Amino acid sequence: MKQKRIEHLINQSGVLGFDFENAQLCVSWDVTPGAGKMLARRTAEDSYNAVDKLYVAIPYADLGAIDDLYDDIVIDFVETNLSELRRGTAVKMSLFDDIASPHDEGLLEMLSFFGRTYGEFVCDVFYWFSVAEEVDYMIEAAEPVFEPYNSAEDHLVRKVLDHLGEHWLYVSYDASGAGAYWIFAKANGQIWFSTQDVDCFDFGYYMTEPIYGHVDAANEDAMSALRDAVLTDFMHDEWELEESEGALALLGIDKNDL
Repeated sequence: MKQKRIEHLINQSGVLGFDFENAQLCVSWDVTPGAGKMLARRTAEDSYNAVDKLYVAIPYADLGAIDDLYDDIVIDFVETNLSELRRGTAVKMSLFDDIASPHDEGLLEMLSFFGRTYGEFVCDVFYWFSVAEEVDYMIEAAEPVFEPYNSAEDHLVRKVLDHLGEHWLYVSYDASGAGAYWIFAKANGQIWFSTQDVDCFDFGYYMTEPIYGHVDAANEDAMSALRDAVLTDFMHDEWELEESEGALALLGIDKNDL
């Protein structure tokens, strides 16, 4: 569905929207049930009056994506207010007293579309705040952590990549196109990544379940282990590389050394 169509339908719906802010950013999420799809618009305006909009249209049949949208909104709320929540100064922002209060009509309306109660929302805020704290203060191991996507930490990595994962590379091993696909992002002093194997068949491509991880960019042992993991995909006689600008450079890999 085109952005203009989503914009029109949301404006026409008259939804109140869920609004929150910090000293640098004002955020509004407008969510409304559409014809067979959940429609959402995120509007963010910074202190320089620059406005950025994100549009989403998700079929109701995709329950996982609907849940992910709800999580995105809660995580956005937590990230926007993270400093105040950590310092105990959220009261100055009227958090939970005015903004995101039990009487916030925009929030309550939005929650009803997801089938969530206010109590569930507050519990989810505490949960994602605890995840953010755990990740920020985690002591990184020397080796990257490669685990299937089945934990809150992996969920957070996926969210970081969804929003910031602009670096990618694809290494094909042979003429069929089989190979490995990587996505990377750099944020908060970490390199966040996912990797998938790509298999090729007569009927098309098959990508394995993503493996997620992140390493401290300042930890040379961890970065070296991540580079070694990527470089193993080049240990084939007929490899070919496609990448976004700066993907290998982000890892400290020189193309000329491949």
